Amino acid sequence: MTARLKQLANLVTAQGNGGTRPFIALENIEGGTGKLATPMDDIPFRDAGDASCCIVETGDVLFGKLRPYLAKTWRSDRPIYASTELLALRPTGKAASRWLSYLMSSSLVVEWAIATSEGTKMPRTNWEKLRTFTLANIPELDVQEVVADYLDTETTRIDAIIAKKRRMVQLIREKQIGEAHRTIAEFAELDSERGARLKHVCRIERGRFTHRPRNDPSLYGGDAPFVQTGDVRSADKYITHFSQTLNDLGVETSRSFPAGTVLMAIAANVGDVAIATFETWCPDSVVGFLPGPTLDPEFLYYLLVSLRHRVNETSTENTHENTNIVLLSELPVHLPPLEVQRAAVELLTSLDEKTGVLETDLNRQVTLLEERRQALITAAVTGQLDIPEVVHGNH
Repeated sequence: MTARLKQLANLVTAQGNGGTRPFIALENIEGGTGKLATPMDDIPFRDAGDASCCIVETGDVLFGKLRPYLAKTWRSDRPIYASTELLALRPTGKAASRWLSYLMSSSLVVEWAIATSEGTKMPRTNWEKLRTFTLANIPELDVQEVVADYLDTETTRIDAIIAKKRRMVQLIREKQIGEAHRTIAEFAELDSERGARLKHVCRIERGRFTHRPRNDPSLYGGDAPFVQTGDVRSADKYITHFSQTLNDLGVETSRSFPAGTVLMAIAANVGDVAIATFETWCPDSVVGFLPGPTLDPEFLYYLLVSLRHRVNETSTENTHENTNIVLLSELPVHLPPLEVQRAAVELLTSLDEKTGVLETDLNRQVTLLEERRQALITAAVTGQLDIPEVVHGNH
């Protein structure tokens, strides 16, 4: 049987008071996994719905209509409110809930959503276009349940392997931090000036920008690079690219950081640091550490990497509103002379290269597993995969 998506699911549009329920927004859903990015215990509750959300019941399937290439889908396991940035789909009598969830996360649906999107910087699809997606060979409901059982088992197995690989990457990064801490401590003891506070060895400034009316292009910041928290990654060491320009955002900033500034994310990936290789503008979720003439930028990078656990101690909820910049600036440090700093940097750079090879290989393995997961889902829901229970009629 061939069917369009509109025959398999109805769009949930109900709004109003559904009682107290968790509120799921687009950012609460992981891309490409069909899982929540935020633990349910950390999801905010609403006492009543409003125009910004719809009432979703158990078994409804959510699909992110903003930037659909992120493939954000989730099958609701309880009554919730869902943001209007999510399409909430309720299975009809022709689709089993779990099977529909896998279908919505398949590459076929995601590619159709991308193709039917409008906009360049923030592409968005809509139900009017998405519902015309057509799938041939729709299995019967009992077969859909068997396919969903199979995918539950196989994706759980793949996800467990991915989790182990990512844990190995995390352990490698923790080892890097430990090595940086030990090396810096040893070199500081070897030939150190008197102890000081972090604020004494570098200037610490917080990014800042202001929005300007989009109807006045003269106030835009042009093509100046705008670096956000996602661009700051300790694993990269250097910032060589940026996500957007001031012109993209329609904002004017009041502060920029020169090349050589070590930037730190204090929201999302709190404590990640990287060295800017060009003059950049940043939001207030990024802090710039500007080294003075007696401080090597790369040594400052490793110093901040080694202090990451102390940075996290200044943040109670991993958000920049709760990261105490004053406490951060008071962290004690020992600053050896420049030639000693550079010797420490040389040693740590060599260690980075060795562990970087391992991390790159593990990340490649994770990418291949994710691609395998996606291909498995697409093949199973389209009937291209021979599932023993289906082939032998045991359903």
